[in-house]
Amino acid sequence: MITTTNLSAGPGEAHLTHHVANHPPDWLTTFPQRMYAVTPEQVTQAAKTQLDPSRMSIVVVGDLATVKPQLEAVPALRDAVQRAK
Repeated sequence: MITTTNLSAGPGEAHLTHHVANHPPDWLTTFPQRMYAVTPEQVTQAAKTQLDPSRMSIVVVGDLATVKPQLEAVPALRDAVQRAK
């Protein structure tokens, strides 16, 4: 499935992308309301079925003195913080 919400793309590129993806003509203009219709429960369920935490990476950028205590407060991240020293 080819999708884009890249509004910086030119009108021709956006039209071609949506045509190739077989989107209806109003796909882009109705996109925001469709996204707002998604419930937190639906997002949680999709994450549980579609995402594999063992294949993910987390990148944290910032001042270590500031973010380290925040990361150490998350049990699943505590070991990773210790290894990053």
